[in-house]
Amino acid sequence: VLAEIDGERDLRRIAAHVGKSSFDVAKIVFGLASMDVVRVEDRPMQLPDRELDGELQDLERR
Repeated sequence: VLAEIDGERDLRRIAAHVGKSSFDVAKIVFGLASMDVVRVEDRPMQLPDRELDGELQDLERR
């Protein structure tokens, strides 16, 4: 998992690449962050355009 952390991919993409669950990767990354091996940044989640369009339509209906 450590070798896959590049500052660009999120935990889900790393999990898919290494064949582990997102939860398992999150636990591993938490441990690495606790030992100051990696730093975790909180970034806004980017939705694919079709999901974003659906979210915008839901907001417009309100």
